[in-house]
Amino acid sequence: MYYRMQFSSEQVIYTTWVKAKQLLLRVYLNIEAQGGTILDYTLIPTLLDLLIYLPKGKPQFSFLEQHCTLESIAHTKDLLHHYKNISGRLPLSGKNYPLCGTYEAYHGSNCLSSLGKMGPFPQDLSIQTILQEKSSPSGSREIRACQI
Repeated sequence: MYYRMQFSSEQVIYTTWVKAKQLLLRVYLNIEAQGGTILDYTLIPTLLDLLIYLPKGKPQFSFLEQHCTLESIAHTKDLLHHYKNISGRLPLSGKNYPLCGTYEAYHGSNCLSSLGKMGPFPQDLSIQTILQEKSSPSGSREIRACQI
C-alpha cells in the first residue's frame, strides 16, 4: 500500500544540517524495518512530507512527536499527483534543495528515497514520467526553504 505522510510542527523540526540528516536516517531505518521504502520526501524546517510504500499495515512512527497526517493511496495512477505535490512548492521542484527526493534523483546524493535510486517504481510509472511531471509548471506557489 502507498501512503502520503506529513509530520508538521509550529516549531522547527531540526536546527542543523546534521540533525536533519539524523532525522531522515531514523525515518528511513524505521520504514525499512517495517518492510517498506521511501519513494519520495521533502524536509523543510516545520514539515517532513513522505511518500512511502509499505507491503502490509499502516506505518508506525512512535518516535516522532509532531502532528501526523496519513493518507492512503489506493491506486498507482494517483501516485503521480503526489510525486508532483510533495516537492512542488519548492523552487525548481526541489532540484537544488538537498533535503528532498527530487534532489537525490538529479544529483545522486545519499539516496534515502527510491527516487534517488531510480527504483522501485510501480509498473505504470517510470522515472522519466515522474521527473517530467515534477518539472512541469504547476499552479501552486513556491515556498522558500531555509538554508542550512
